[in-house]
Parts: sequence; C-alpha cells; structure tokens
Amino acid sequence: IYEATAGSTEMTDLAPDIAKEFRSDGTLLYTVLKPGAVNKDLLSASGAFGDWAHTTYPNYYREIDELSRRAVRKALPLVTIGHELLEPADFKNSEVYNDWFRKVGFYHSLAGIFPVQGELLGVVSIFRPQGRAVFTEDDRERLRLLVPHIQRAVQIRHRLSVSEQGRALTLEVLDRLALGAIIVDEDARVVFANSVPERLLRVGQGLSLTQGFLQVRGQERGARLDKVIRDATLSTSELGLSPGGLVAVRRPGGAHLTLLVTPFRSMTFSCGPARPTALVMFSDPETHTHIPDTILAR
Repeated sequence: IYEATAGSTEMTDLAPDIAKEFRSDGTLLYTVLKPGAVNKDLLSASGAFGDWAHTTYPNYYREIDELSRRAVRKALPLVTIGHELLEPADFKNSEVYNDWFRKVGFYHSLAGIFPVQGELLGVVSIFRPQGRAVFTEDDRERLRLLVPHIQRAVQIRHRLSVSEQGRALTLEVLDRLALGAIIVDEDARVVFANSVPERLLRVGQGLSLTQGFLQVRGQERGARLDKVIRDATLSTSELGLSPGGLVAVRRPGGAHLTLLVTPFRSMTFSCGPARPTALVMFSDPETHTHIPDTILAR
C-alpha cells in the first residue's frame, strides 16, 4: 500500500491486489467530493471495469446511486456491507442496479470510506456478482484493518498533488515543494529533510533537531511524536499495523503545525540502505517556493 504512493504504476496496481485478497471480480479506489459524492479522481481499478462502466457511472449513475448517497452521510471512517445501507429488494428495484450494476455483473458490495482532506473523501469499493458468496463480518474486519493504511497512501498522494501525474517522487522534487517533508528512522533520527523544515528547525518554530533527532516542544507532545513514529516504522518493517497519526505542534507566536506521520518505504527515494522509516509531512503557510520547469519536465 505504501509503495503505491511512489508512482502512478504502483497506485494503478493497488485495486487489483485488493480484489485478489477479497476474492472479488471488481474493485475500485477513487476519491469523491462531499456533499454530493461527486467523483474526483479514479486512482485504481481492477480489470473487470471496462470503458463503458468507467464513463457512465461518474457521469450519471453516481448521482442516483442510493448506496453511495447514504454511505457518505455516515460518520467516517466507515466500513460497510451493501445490504446494511439499502435493503436488497430496494436495491434490485433501483435504476442504478438494473441499468448499471446488473450490466457490469455486480451485486454484493463491501466498501470502505474515509476522509482525505477537507470535503475530499476516499472510497474503496469491492464487488462480487450475484450467486457468489456474500461478504461476511470477517471480510469487514479485514477491510477495516486495511482502510487506515489506504487512507494514509491516498492522503500522501493528495498532499503531493501527484494523483494524476505519471512520474515517481524524488528527493529533488520533495525539496522544491512548499510542504515540509522529513524522513526519520524508528528513533526519530532524521534521514532526510527538505528546505521547509530546515528553516523551521533553525528558527525554533516548535520543531527542533537535537543531535540529529527530531523533537517537538512539550514533554507530552514529544512522547506522542516518538510513539507515532515508532509505530509507523514497525508497519514499514511489517512488524506492526499502525498507519501513523497526527501530532499538533505549538509554534511560538504562530499557528499550530499539524504533523502527519505515516509509514514510508525509504528505498523508493534512494535514501541509502533499506531500513524502517516514517515520513513526517506538514504544510507551512509562511513558505512559498517555486519548482523550476526543468525539474517538472524531468
């Protein structure tokens, strides 16, 4: 899942991999905008969805899909089985079932819905045809385990604005973004920091670097950051299940910084020997940078 944040090919392969895990004939990973559940970006889809299915659903059928409309009104994050949102008889009598689901060949559904940022939501939808096994509580629990990690991967791609870009991320591009990016190991030792946190570290804006280790002001916040980083690196090394978390940093005389900590595959960025690492990201409203055309082109 976290390797899917590195480039378009990896993200494209994610839905087919999820489909195999759930013995599904069709799986979609996409983003929508509230309140009308308007499709934003299709991030990945298994091979069962042809051009007709891709184009007709967001252009018309999503607007009349009561399953989708009810799901986005629920408290998030949500992992739900289709018949919990809409009675099977009502679903079979609906226009979207008769004109779209039945033609595509899907009936049973399992979905995970999660916030990405602001009004943007992420959705992973898993389908099976009628006549196949219904989704069970075991399936729900397996997806509930995966959703926080899928959420982190989508959040990273959204923050870096690469969901529709055909390039992999590089340290050079990270260094030009008006976005703080720090790669740390399990002990919060900094492996890489772009220019945004370097400036904040120098002027003491809530973050500090002590003998190469990332620290924040306040004993309680410092302990929480250490724990979130340690748990995230355990997931990177496949020894844990944490998707990381958020840590608020108080800045003297300024707005809070919210650090997003997520598991991270360091070999994707060529940071030296592979080791368990975490990515710490934040937005600094006082930073304005420019990415040269030559770097964007490359």
